[in-house]
Amino acid sequence: LDATDRALSKMGSDTTIFLATDNAEVQSLYQSRYGVDRVNWAEKWLPPQGQSIHKNSGCPDGERAAKDALVDVGLLARCDRLVLTGNSSFSSLAGWFSQEPETTRDRVFPHSGSAPIRLLRAIKRLAIRR
Repeated sequence: LDATDRALSKMGSDTTIFLATDNAEVQSLYQSRYGVDRVNWAEKWLPPQGQSIHKNSGCPDGERAAKDALVDVGLLARCDRLVLTGNSSFSSLAGWFSQEPETTRDRVFPHSGSAPIRLLRAIKRLAIRR
């Protein structure tokens, strides 16, 4: 939450938060801290606490879950400021697609995501060459 607090301190007091998470406890925590009206997310199926949403046998529709993840990445990329975890390829994708400058990105665990970031840069270079 410290990174979110720092990001919000750089924005107006009426700033809303788009939260991309597969954890209902994180959703509740953010609503408790920042207010129900201020925190938004795209509705999706969430796994039981402590389980991953991906490759989860309890997921009712894997294709829908994949589409929901892409929606989250797209919505995150449209945000004015991003709080990204360095160990998440999901965060790396949102940052890669964002049109906002690097200075609008706050990173949590910034050095742990070097492999996904290197991979995304390589993909981007290949896409530019074509």
